[in-house]
This record gives sequence, C-alpha cells and structure tokens, in this order.
Amino acid sequence: MAMIALVLPEPKTARAESQSQQGNKFDVVGFILIATFRGALEVVVDRGLEDYWFGSSFIVTFTVISALAFVLFFS
Repeated sequence: MAMIALVLPEPKTARAESQSQQGNKFDVVGFILIATFRGALEVVVDRGLEDYWFGSSFIVTFTVISALAFVLFFS
C-alpha cells in the first residue's frame, strides 16, 4: 500500500474534497464491532477442539456473539 501511495499519489483536489466531506473521524462503533467479531471468533477457533465444538454451550454462545457482531458491522 505504501508503494502504491508513492507511485500513484492522490490529486490534491480529491484529497481536499474527501477531507472536507468526511473529516478524520475514528469510527468507534465499527472498531468495537470488528474487535468483538474477531475476538469471539478467535475464542471459538482456539477452544473449539477442546470443548467439542458445537456440543459446548460456551462455543455456541461465542459463535452467536461473533455472528451478531459481524452482521451489525455491515449493517
């Protein structure tokens, strides 16, 4: 990505328009949702084999949390 930015610089007019329209705001809700999705998915993948995958209510709960965060992130 850095090489692309160096080779193909963005025109100054496009940069000024994008900054004036969007600003440099950090999407806190999006960050929390993607972190929740990735964290819960990591727990499912790591503990799944030990807890017999979907035979465990713990794994099912974290799968639902992960799926819900994923859907909310894209909505």
